Amino acid sequence: MILYFSATGNSRHVALAIAAARHDVALSMEEAASPYTARLDLNGHREWGFVFPSYFGGLPAYVLQYLHRMEVLCRPDEQPFTYCVATYGSVVGNPAAQLRRELKACGLRLHAAYAVRMVDVYTPLFDVTNEAANLRREQEAELQIAEIVKAIDQRRTHRVGPLSALIAHCEYGFYRRARRTSAFRLEAARCTGCGLCARHCPEHAIEPDAEGHPVWTKPQCSLCLRCLHHCPAFAIDRGPTSRRHGRYLYGRRAAASEAEE
Repeated sequence: MILYFSATGNSRHVALAIAAARHDVALSMEEAASPYTARLDLNGHREWGFVFPSYFGGLPAYVLQYLHRMEVLCRPDEQPFTYCVATYGSVVGNPAAQLRRELKACGLRLHAAYAVRMVDVYTPLFDVTNEAANLRREQEAELQIAEIVKAIDQRRTHRVGPLSALIAHCEYGFYRRARRTSAFRLEAARCTGCGLCARHCPEHAIEPDAEGHPVWTKPQCSLCLRCLHHCPAFAIDRGPTSRRHGRYLYGRRAAASEAEE
């Protein structure tokens, strides 16, 4: 079984690709959990995988919340080979360290950690309008996924060096402040009131107002930018550069160029 969290489709694609290659099943964390608990029966499973994006060098807030609610049914003498795959755009950081601690609290062990470089969708900083570059990155990722499938089969492990772990720890300290929802901006003239942003928000941090326009009702979110990238009208921005940096969803073309219409 593979559990994944994905905002723009990168991590979903990786999870589904690994599951297909290993004749496994990939399930979204949002589908696998109730509002109160995430109860998982691992008895009889030989492998257990987690796939998620790396945010500020660590785990997305939603993934941490999921792990805190997680209840695992597993016989101590039959623990599955447990691995994680972090998708990243520039620097992967060390999200595996956080996952390792959370699993240890459940009496489980993280055996291996891998990473796949994908298109960086944090458009307050990174530009996703170059479709040719995006396609190259997606194609390169396929080679990395194939290597990870082999590594899982051979039970190869990988650990992050101490310097990378220290840098990731420092970078993650900025994540809480960056998660503030007050930084989102809506261009009301563009908004069609479709409600996709509210329906897609994993934190349920968005509610429509009387005109159907999104209102961020929580002070913080996971900063997955799913609302921004899924908006068909390009009505949501975060910072002065995110509009010209475009929008990206895995496997979709020409979405970024529409941002300037």
